[in-house]
Amino acid sequence: MKKTDHKETVTLPAPQKYIRGAVWINSLVNEPNAGCTLSSVTFEPGAITHWHYHPTVQILMAEKGTGYVQKRNEIKQLMRPGDVVVIYAGEEHWHGATPESMFSHLAIQMEKDEGIVIDKVTDEEYFTF
Repeated sequence: MKKTDHKETVTLPAPQKYIRGAVWINSLVNEPNAGCTLSSVTFEPGAITHWHYHPTVQILMAEKGTGYVQKRNEIKQLMRPGDVVVIYAGEEHWHGATPESMFSHLAIQMEKDEGIVIDKVTDEEYFTF
């Protein structure tokens, strides 16, 4: 067992090659033997990821604010605190904040990866339901 004190966690800006806008990542679990990683991710209003996919399952749980999540070729969905999304291995998707709200979610990855970026989300994709 390992306990991490909240004072030990560090919040860092997300790499710009993966996102549009300002996004911060707080890595909460990053242990090689844990079987997954856990991060708290915060998006400024309008900030989003690019289209990407992961080689294993990603689970998102909305914590604060309102956000969007969209799987390629499906309708964009609104995320509110308490909502949970399971994104299966290889599913192309993006997620982030609505234009009016900050948005925070927990992200669980079944293995450590930053996702494989495909392309940027267009304004039409972001603003259209």
